[in-house]
Amino acid sequence: MKDMQLIDNYQSTYYNGPAIKVGAGVQIAEAVSFAAGKGYRTVVGSCPTVGVAGGYAQGGGYGLLASLYGLGADNVLEWEVVTVDGKLVTATPKNEYSDLYWALSGGGGGTYGIVVSMTARLFEDGPVSSANFFFSTASAGSEEAYWNAVGIFHSHLPALVDQKGIVLSYSISKDTFILYTMTAPNRTTSDVMNILSPMTSDLGTLGLSLQSMFLNTSESPTYSSYYESSLEPVLAVSPISPVAGDRFISRSNMVNNPAGVLKGFQDVTASGNFTLACTALNVNKSHVVKPVAGNSATPAWRDALATCIIGSVWSWGQPWDLVLAQQNELEQSILPAFEAATPGAGAYSNEANFAQVDWQASFYGTNYPKLKAIKTKYDPTGILYGVVSVGSENWKKDGNGRLCRV
Repeated sequence: MKDMQLIDNYQSTYYNGPAIKVGAGVQIAEAVSFAAGKGYRTVVGSCPTVGVAGGYAQGGGYGLLASLYGLGADNVLEWEVVTVDGKLVTATPKNEYSDLYWALSGGGGGTYGIVVSMTARLFEDGPVSSANFFFSTASAGSEEAYWNAVGIFHSHLPALVDQKGIVLSYSISKDTFILYTMTAPNRTTSDVMNILSPMTSDLGTLGLSLQSMFLNTSESPTYSSYYESSLEPVLAVSPISPVAGDRFISRSNMVNNPAGVLKGFQDVTASGNFTLACTALNVNKSHVVKPVAGNSATPAWRDALATCIIGSVWSWGQPWDLVLAQQNELEQSILPAFEAATPGAGAYSNEANFAQVDWQASFYGTNYPKLKAIKTKYDPTGILYGVVSVGSENWKKDGNGRLCRV
């Protein structure tokens, strides 16, 4: 399950070129390093220990190269799958299992079959430049100025991510904003400063200078060297919050109601119990490299301006009762407030909360009926189950936690 193979020239009617085949146990940092050793980039996420062929690509999959090459699911060439009747099959966009290929490419992991390997496109490696900065209530001078600065940042996001390849990873708390990195593939640090100039000029009107924000730029010769020096060391040591949810911010949300979106950020972070970790990107099919084939990634991705993880503030050793209280707060007030600020935007199932209401529409959108039909075809008795996986509404827990057919 840890095998990795370079395919110098994958040949098919839908793609000809370099590809990588990874076993289902291969993690993101391993795939990045392997591809780099062969002179390529591979489309993966940011967290180094996530499985590439697992929930990442099967759930859609975004990352630092998403605004250049699209989602992980957009780059899958084939899936090697064990079906519930024990057959080992290969699903591609053009063979007899094309429906299974479609479902696995974005329709959620672990519910249609057991994936044992995935083959995906590779891209020639090259330089990546980046920028990072931060500001706070203290550096902005007041709470009002801080939130005005957060609003200015977001007002520039559509123009930024429309410049091919730009992805911004950032966090928001009640008093601190951090741009961890703006990824700019195939650009120089001079390009990065020019791209950021309209935003930094507007932030300057609030008294936030480049020096006060500690704005820093860097240029790396390859994607792997950039990744290994930016987000990988941050995320490798970051504990995952035991209470988390997710929400997209659509372009229409930001254009039609920027004040409402900003109010949503304030509502989420006001108690100090939750922060936001967001990635701004553009994975519209007309903007990125053309997908290998049609897939089942939720259509909400194509209008998404950002995807935001809502995570509770947590450290080991705190009482578990606090986690239960935070889950209750997330369900009853935090998520509803952010959803009200982002109507119709949907959410990313891989990073969402298990108790999400209307999860079928939020996670899968208009693809759900077709996904349900494919689920029924390949797993008619419901052997494969996940709490918010396609088809899980056919089951209900009894008082002892056992699953009973509805």
